[in-house]
Amino acid sequence: MRNYLLDTQVFIKAFQQPELLPKKIVRLLEDPRSIKYVSSVSFWEMAYLLDTKPHIFKIKVPLSTFINEAVQSLQVIVLNLTAEHSQRFYEIQPVKDHKDIYDRVLIAQAASTGFTMVSTDRYFPDYPIRLFDYE
Repeated sequence: MRNYLLDTQVFIKAFQQPELLPKKIVRLLEDPRSIKYVSSVSFWEMAYLLDTKPHIFKIKVPLSTFINEAVQSLQVIVLNLTAEHSQRFYEIQPVKDHKDIYDRVLIAQAASTGFTMVSTDRYFPDYPIRLFDYE
C-alpha cells in the first residue's frame, strides 16, 4: 500500500465533480488499498478561495460541513501541519513563477512524509517529490 496526498483541487473535484478528474485519479480514489490524505492546509486554502475567489469555489453549505462531508465521503485522513513540514517548506525553494503558498506547503508535506502527491498542477513536477502519474 502507498500513501497519497491529495492536492486541494483534486480533493474538491473528487467530492464535487469527479468526472472532471483524469480517470487514473478516479481509480486511485476508489481503490480501497490506497491510503489517501488531505492536508489541513487545504482547508485553509478553501477558506481563502471562498473569501477571495468565490467564482472559482462554490458551495451551498458552510465550509466546515463541506469539509467534514468530503473527508467522510472520500475516506481520507487529515494530515496536520508539523514542525518538520515547516522546515521542509523553508528548505525547498519555489520554482520560477510559482507563487501559490498553499501548493508549496503541500509540496513540503509530501517531501517530509514521502507521500505520493496527487495533483494536476503544472508546477508540481518541478519539485523534489514523488508525483502520481495520472496520464
